[in-house]
Amino acid sequence: MEEFLAALGGCLVVFFIVFLSLFIYAAIGCWLWGLIMVPIFGLPVLGYWQMFGIMWLLRLLIPTPTFSSRKD
Repeated sequence: MEEFLAALGGCLVVFFIVFLSLFIYAAIGCWLWGLIMVPIFGLPVLGYWQMFGIMWLLRLLIPTPTFSSRKD
């Protein structure tokens, strides 16, 4: 039982770190959008949740390549 709780705690820590990094990534993207795109191209200012949604949508539409260590 202790091993299970240790594994569960480790998974929760990893989940929390990933979740927190996504929110920080969206905040940086929102800040850069307002800093660059609004004054140069005259685009509207995006809110935090709009940027978060756009980043998720782009992540689904443009997947990043994954590299496997397995050699065929």
